[in-house]
Amino acid sequence: MNRTVTRPLALTLCLATVGALSFSGCGKPEYCAKRTDFGNSLKTLGKDATTLPPSGQQINTDIQNVQSSWQALNTAAAKDFPTETKNLQSAVDSLAQSAQKLQSGTGTANKQQVAATALTIVGQLGDLNNSWNAFQKATDSKCN
Repeated sequence: MNRTVTRPLALTLCLATVGALSFSGCGKPEYCAKRTDFGNSLKTLGKDATTLPPSGQQINTDIQNVQSSWQALNTAAAKDFPTETKNLQSAVDSLAQSAQKLQSGTGTANKQQVAATALTIVGQLGDLNNSWNAFQKATDSKCN
């Protein structure tokens, strides 16, 4: 074979091999990245729900972020983990119901309602955390 043909071919093969190796970590399922996003949204909500005095508006925003990141995670993982995602869905739905209460409790006269709802949310986060831990355990082998 001619050297002028062999060098470009060898260079192309080398670059293709390097490219394939550099993307080898991209083989994780889509839900792995979504799992991280959902976990981060839960941490933020947990921090804001336990801040005194609680901000109904901030907690409501956090719950919306939890719902959004949950929808992305659920879409990506429900087929592979139906039991775990069903349990998480129930816990996220409970948070959404609490968010409804916060929307009506953002005025100054309703500070007690916001505080009471924040306490409810902290309890719900405990339940959600149990479901979340089960989901993480189920997906660890694929995501770590």
